[in-house]
Amino acid sequence: MITKIPEGQSCQAFDPMMFLPEKTFNIISSDQFPNTSCVAPAYVYIEGAHGKKFLCDFHYYYELNMTRDSWVKNGTDAWEKIQEYIIDEREKIKETFAKNVTTGFTIGKECEIGSGTRYKCNSEAFVRMKKKSSNSETDAFFYCNFHFRKNYYRYYSNGVVYEDIYDIIDERYRMTTTIAEESSSLGCV
Repeated sequence: MITKIPEGQSCQAFDPMMFLPEKTFNIISSDQFPNTSCVAPAYVYIEGAHGKKFLCDFHYYYELNMTRDSWVKNGTDAWEKIQEYIIDEREKIKETFAKNVTTGFTIGKECEIGSGTRYKCNSEAFVRMKKKSSNSETDAFFYCNFHFRKNYYRYYSNGVVYEDIYDIIDERYRMTTTIAEESSSLGCV
């Protein structure tokens, strides 16, 4: 029986969103085929109705919440069976945060995922990003930890290095919530 996430274990999720052109825009060129395998580090292991698998924080959130939402809508609570056994090591994500970054760029900012739509994240932003090709501070945008990691690994899974495109200021060390608390308070995925 698995009792901990093996070192170097990658997520085993299939990411069908990568087939949507709006999800791959700016990640790959139009003549490339998207990679639908997630290569993010796994921080969760689940056994249940959907099988046994290692998942990153994003795909665990997606598996749990999207399955629950669709099954509850259909009047069943069988979604609980997708995680009959679980190992949750998501707090180890905090070990990846930059340390001693004291710019304060993200203080008072909200995650901009979904801005201008009815599905806005509303979480506190901890990462500031700006395209290296831009000299204007108005081109900077802000992510919470969850959405930064989700987008970072979508690029990485397709062979694109985020740091080659963006100047990144990582102030996630300021996060006071747990990773589980952050994901349970998201306004959108």
